[in-house]
Amino acid sequence: MVLYLGIFGLLAILSYKELFNKFSSQWKKSVLIVISCLYILLSTIYRGPMGDFSEYQKEFINTNASHLFTITSNRFEYLYEVLSVFVRFLTPSYAVFRMVTAIIVIALWYKVYTYEGNNCFNKYPITILLVVWALTFGNIFIGRSTIAVALCMYSLKYIHRKNIFAFLLCTLIAFGFHRMAIVWIPAYLIYNFKNANKFLIVFIILAMCLTQYMPDIVLAGSKIFGPSISNRIAAYVNRGLDNTYGMSGSRIFSTIKAMANMVFLIALFVFTYYTSYSTNILKKDNEQSIKIAQSHFFVGTFNLYLMGALLYVIALSTSMALTRAALPYTALQYILLPHVFESKTIQTKFDKFIVFVVFIVYLLLRLILTILGSGYLPFLAI
Repeated sequence: MVLYLGIFGLLAILSYKELFNKFSSQWKKSVLIVISCLYILLSTIYRGPMGDFSEYQKEFINTNASHLFTITSNRFEYLYEVLSVFVRFLTPSYAVFRMVTAIIVIALWYKVYTYEGNNCFNKYPITILLVVWALTFGNIFIGRSTIAVALCMYSLKYIHRKNIFAFLLCTLIAFGFHRMAIVWIPAYLIYNFKNANKFLIVFIILAMCLTQYMPDIVLAGSKIFGPSISNRIAAYVNRGLDNTYGMSGSRIFSTIKAMANMVFLIALFVFTYYTSYSTNILKKDNEQSIKIAQSHFFVGTFNLYLMGALLYVIALSTSMALTRAALPYTALQYILLPHVFESKTIQTKFDKFIVFVVFIVYLLLRLILTILGSGYLPFLAI
């Protein structure tokens, strides 16, 4: 617990300095590099149960060159198997493999934090770092889905640049690490669909109202993908109806907690849009072209988060195992949350400080709930 709260406290202090303009851009990059290296170290030396450590370690030890050719009989996705074979050929140490995967994941996230497309990603990189730590421990407990989500987040810049070929390549690579990345393919269209948020909010409300019927709806809808995928989804549904997958508390409690947080975030992001990026506000701004670009980014990113919220509601009502499909989309909350500080309702430094305190309390509660929700297990090192 001390490690989790200690890093959170450090990042909170650094975030405060960033938000109140006490950091130069060079200092921000230096901090990001140092924290990124710390995350790689933590992931390398970790040997506790989180992230299915023991299961992945056993599979790595048993990996051999035959996994390059026995594609249909491999347990994991092909690119993950290829990476395992390559590292296993060099060393039997699972810690080295953890280091390699950590470098891949943290490097991809570093590129996300520092992307300078329209001053939306890189304006508050340390604050985003704080959010990621509070919600997912900075991604140091690496699994296949962690790598896939990092690749999906990295591809966001290609969506922003409207480079569909680079986007599809990133998504294909992500799919090679975890099959759930296939749900990321529509992201390119959803991001650029002007009225997507209105439709998605309606669908989210309908999904919440139809929670008891979701298992049957999902099973019926899965048949369009063919028997192979349909049977796999059916297995997830049947296995996950009563399974909380390591979360403490009942499934009903977890569902209520998740949906309450989701409704809060959606309301917060809508408020942020109307007080920061709406057309009426932008007309009063001298740097109109920049603000319009930032508004497009915020709306597009919000569209993607709403898609994740919809997938999460459907999956949570059906099977805890299927919630992984929402991960690439719900990860957009990391980027969206710091935008609350762009609200025009924050007029003074005192107002900003009050919002910052509420922001920290919210993230701290999320961190504690994440720790307790995982049955709290201390950080165990090699």
